[in-house]
Amino acid sequence: EYRKRLHQYTVLPEDLRMKWAKRVHLLQSEFSYKSDLNCMKGVGWMPLRSPLIENVKKAGELFSETKYRQKPNHLKFTTVTDSLDFLHAKNSYIQCNDRLYRAGHLDNMHRYTLPLDRPDLIRARLNALHISDKLYKTSWEETRAAGYDFRLDAIPFQTAKASREIASDFRYKEAFLRDRGQRIGFCNAYDDPKMRHFLKMGHLQSDNQYKRDYFRNRTQFRSQTDQPGFIHAKKSQQLISDVNYRQRLHQYTCDPEQLNIRHAKQAYKLQSDVKYKSDLNWIKGIGWTPPGSYRVEMARRAAELAYAQDTECQETQEQHDPDYEKITEGSQQVQLNPDAAEVLQMKRRKMKLTKK
Repeated sequence: EYRKRLHQYTVLPEDLRMKWAKRVHLLQSEFSYKSDLNCMKGVGWMPLRSPLIENVKKAGELFSETKYRQKPNHLKFTTVTDSLDFLHAKNSYIQCNDRLYRAGHLDNMHRYTLPLDRPDLIRARLNALHISDKLYKTSWEETRAAGYDFRLDAIPFQTAKASREIASDFRYKEAFLRDRGQRIGFCNAYDDPKMRHFLKMGHLQSDNQYKRDYFRNRTQFRSQTDQPGFIHAKKSQQLISDVNYRQRLHQYTCDPEQLNIRHAKQAYKLQSDVKYKSDLNWIKGIGWTPPGSYRVEMARRAAELAYAQDTECQETQEQHDPDYEKITEGSQQVQLNPDAAEVLQMKRRKMKLTKK
């Protein structure tokens, strides 16, 4: 029943009545009206040139980090080439450049000529001659190339052979006569220097002996008092120690009426952390409005307008009512705006003095 279907009939689409009916149905459509109403619900509206909007825009510009910090690459700046800072930076770069520092050395290294009579060059040549394997074998190669005729019955060969036999017999008899009647060898291995050395080397290279000495001496530690590390640690401990840093003053008794005591007490009161914190806690939560702020000016302007309106009302009443002037003559009072910034500031000062 809610959705009542209309009867179907055929009408020309160019008919004026058909167009008017469609237009009226669109305007009177409850569905479209409710959709617009639901869309507008909860949407706040504020004029673009209102004081609050302008205040927020101005605050956003003041707090904007991008506008406050200007990028260096956006600044148009050209360095003067003959300025002292520019020349100093250029010379510093040339002096600190490793490539330029090595370039001069590399160029001079390939263009240096050593004198022939220099002692170092002469000594190097002699060392090369002594070390050279080719020169060492040259004389032998020359002798071998020339040839050598050596026969077994030659006089030098026979002389050398006889001398060898004579020397061998003489040395043998000399050693035999020297050792005759003496004991050969040693009583034990420690009497022989070589055997004693071999035994000592064996002990040093023995793994069991090394471990035995290690387990016996591992709990022992020896440190000299004059070592640099030990002295440095003592000095560091003295610097870190809190005992020498916090040196307590001695306690003494003096007259309480002395001027120095009074001055010290007054200084301690001024420096008292307790009073500082009490003032801080008292100031917490107290609102403060600067005299030239937007809200103060707006309130003062509203008070001035209200005061001007009251004065106009009084003037009009005096013009129409002659008895009103007589009433006001007996009670002449100076009218003061209670919402003025100066009055509010004096009230705040009185409140602070009463709390202290």
